[in-house]
Amino acid sequence: MAGYDEQGASLKAAADHEQRQAVALFTPGTLVVPVGPGGSGKSRFAAMFPSSWVVCLDELRERVSGDFSVKFSVLS
Repeated sequence: MAGYDEQGASLKAAADHEQRQAVALFTPGTLVVPVGPGGSGKSRFAAMFPSSWVVCLDELRERVSGDFSVKFSVLS
């Protein structure tokens, strides 16, 4: 079981390092808009940042319309 714990700790350390590197890339106030096909890593990239830094369009859609699947809006 020790090998499993060591591997888990190693993966956690690598993930923590990756997160610190990602956060260090941008200065406060920087807007980053990930664009790419499904499965290209946009959500994984966004997950590396503190949740207070991330604006999730699906969450905004749900707040505004009560349904995150709404893909359009009508402005009046």
